[in-house]
Amino acid sequence: MNSLSKTNKILLIVATFMPFVFMVVFFALLISFMTSAAMQPGRANAEPPPLFLVGFFGFEGLMILWGVGLFILYLIHLLKTDRVRQDHKVLWGVVLFLGGIIAMVVYWFMYVWPEPKPTEIAPNTR
Repeated sequence: MNSLSKTNKILLIVATFMPFVFMVVFFALLISFMTSAAMQPGRANAEPPPLFLVGFFGFEGLMILWGVGLFILYLIHLLKTDRVRQDHKVLWGVVLFLGGIIAMVVYWFMYVWPEPKPTEIAPNTR
């Protein structure tokens, strides 16, 4: 886990930003629905269509599972990496749990994206 390829690092940060993208899309759809309902006479108190609700709650459930999966991936990286000091690992575990996606982005920029220093690379043993 110490040596993720650059492609895997980029895929991880894209996966980390997916909940932000979902939030923007959700609010755009919600505002679109509200404005279209408000523009039609007699539909000021209209309820959202059932397909919208099913799709939203289904996608919301998927995003919750996505976030749990990301937390597990970051926790595995944290436990297996030598880049985080041993006395900081518990702290980072708590920060990742409580800080959610924002903490994951910070962790990614601090410990996943930078290339390891030559002193962090294990010597070649025969």
